Amino acid sequence: MINVDYALQTCDVSVRDPQTRYCGATKSEITKKCVTSFFNSVRYVANTVPDTSHRITIFDDHSTQETVEYLKLLATNYTQDNIKIEFVSLDDKGIMSSIRSCYEHLETVGTDLVYQIQDDYLFTETGIFEMIDIWMKIYQTIDVHSFVISYSHPYYWAEKYKCSPISRMIVPGKNQYWFNSYEIPCTFLASKMEFSKHWDLYEKFLNGNPYDSELETDSIHKILQERNVPCMVPFQSVGLHMQSEFDKDPYIDWKSRWDSVQLIK
Repeated sequence: MINVDYALQTCDVSVRDPQTRYCGATKSEITKKCVTSFFNSVRYVANTVPDTSHRITIFDDHSTQETVEYLKLLATNYTQDNIKIEFVSLDDKGIMSSIRSCYEHLETVGTDLVYQIQDDYLFTETGIFEMIDIWMKIYQTIDVHSFVISYSHPYYWAEKYKCSPISRMIVPGKNQYWFNSYEIPCTFLASKMEFSKHWDLYEKFLNGNPYDSELETDSIHKILQERNVPCMVPFQSVGLHMQSEFDKDPYIDWKSRWDSVQLIK
């Protein structure tokens, strides 16, 4: 039995990211659609590999009542024998406080795999399955605990971290190839053991200025760049980041994926 603990960060009102989202939707619409896709993806792996346990905790940062009710409806509809879901309303406000709540929760309850996930990633049905699969393949093949992220972008190929030459590992996964990145967002899948090793860098990230473009470079990127932990990224994103035009994956028809996710009633 493999246990996967998820800490899902939700907030349908964003003051940190006021730019227009490339899908043209409101933050509330994005939260509902993306979280629904996430639950669909978790249910897929739970049903495909029944010898897994999935525990999801939603950490909500003062969303509107309509969104809160929808999230609770999702929790009711997607609960099954190997999927347990809890909803937590946060007292503090702000993105960094929410991320800290997620990280601290995973550090406390995590056992095998942990995943901090945010509410603006649009998942394919097989996305979570593919992420767990590539983690297992790296571990079983070379006995290494990797980090895994859902989203591919040409930015991740940039040689911002100067190596000469830069080393890239390419690994065939269940449905596609994956490569290793030297940069990472704050949302990732990891083993609990590897996740727990890097609290000094999490603290540096969480105590930094969220508007600082170099914040990740000076903190969590060092997990990959200086501590030699591989971070696996899919060639074709299994979780699209629904933010600004800069974040759009130019090789994927996001509209078809967006339209394929149906909200529950």
